[in-house]
Amino acid sequence: MLKRTTSEEELSSHLSDAGNAARFTRQYRGRLLHCEGAGWLLYDGTRWQQAGSEITRLAKATVSKIYAEAGRYGPLEQRKAVTAWALKSESERSIRAMVSLAECELPVKADALDQDPWLLNCTNGTLNLRTGELQKHNPKDLIT
Repeated sequence: MLKRTTSEEELSSHLSDAGNAARFTRQYRGRLLHCEGAGWLLYDGTRWQQAGSEITRLAKATVSKIYAEAGRYGPLEQRKAVTAWALKSESERSIRAMVSLAECELPVKADALDQDPWLLNCTNGTLNLRTGELQKHNPKDLIT
């Protein structure tokens, strides 16, 4: 018999550090990347930049959503368990664990950043130097 794999949605309902990392990943996919050596990168709407202490604020926001998650459960015991987990997840250790475990879920290699020398990031868009066209900013361009 084939073993069924756990989807990210199912894992995110786990009351564990790995479950919290899945919640964090789902919430910030497309806005956060982790680059070994450079750390966390946050997309600000125009470019990828080092997240710095913002990563902790985002992680705390993920934890706060666990309280809302508790309200979606029917039985009182389940709501209590999820609420207790949310409270435990507010600890520094739990927040660090969540962020650390999420690193491998949102990876980018340093050599993938700023790959295209013909794209010039400007405040009002990305100038394609080949065509002269001003394009909308796009996180997939991986411009820092």
